[in-house]
Amino acid sequence: MFKLSDGNLKMVLFKKIISFLVAVFSPAADIRKNQFLIFALTGIPLMLTFGLVSFFVSQDYWQTAFIVPILLSLIISLFRLGRTSHLLRLFRVNTFLFGSLLLFMLTTGGEDGSKIHWMYVYPLSIYFILGKEESQYWNATILLSALIVFIDPLNLPFVYPYTGVTAMRFLISYLSVSLVTHWFEYYREKYKTRLIKQTEELQRALAAVKTLSGYLPVCASCKKVRDDDGAWIDLEIYVESHSEAEISHGLCEECAHNLYPTLIDEAGRGR
Repeated sequence: MFKLSDGNLKMVLFKKIISFLVAVFSPAADIRKNQFLIFALTGIPLMLTFGLVSFFVSQDYWQTAFIVPILLSLIISLFRLGRTSHLLRLFRVNTFLFGSLLLFMLTTGGEDGSKIHWMYVYPLSIYFILGKEESQYWNATILLSALIVFIDPLNLPFVYPYTGVTAMRFLISYLSVSLVTHWFEYYREKYKTRLIKQTEELQRALAAVKTLSGYLPVCASCKKVRDDDGAWIDLEIYVESHSEAEISHGLCEECAHNLYPTLIDEAGRGR
């Protein structure tokens, strides 16, 4: 049975990695795919570190239980990114899992409630991955959930007791970050749409332009031009068919004098 040597195995893995990166970073790739790739490459080591700290140092097993699905989802999504056409599904799954982790951290507080500051990462992530239209609903859901946690109508024992001032400051600042991110994404999409429109107009203009270039075989006697099919055609027809120029006939002074000497005065101008 054929077995791959270590050198061949490394070469195969190297080629697969290169093929994956080419597929993801190609100019035709969706910009949101590249943005999610940055999100995944940043999130994987971050979630791995937090997971290890939560499990071995803080011994916060509930938080670890939220981190592990996100870590696995990011790893799977990273390898599926260049192979699937269901990108929006991948984005939504990771958006839901990440939001769940942030809401858990908001609810439990931890370290004197300092974990609440991780909430600001959410709008900065989802707006550039899902776009402004869908992200505003995800963001509104997170914001409403945070408000419920602050109110805590059921007086649950595991909910961190935030003060009213802290809750108000967070809601205002989180809403401000969301609005700024929303406008950034709005202007980015607007600029992208305008750029695409200008590119299409330029491509149409270039397609309409015809130019003459290279060597033109011209008959030394009759001045006809040989086209690409080998046929000899009049110079006027060739120029009009290979450019945007239109031929207009006239007579130079020398030819006019030779052809119509009686109509040309001594200055060479027609009477």
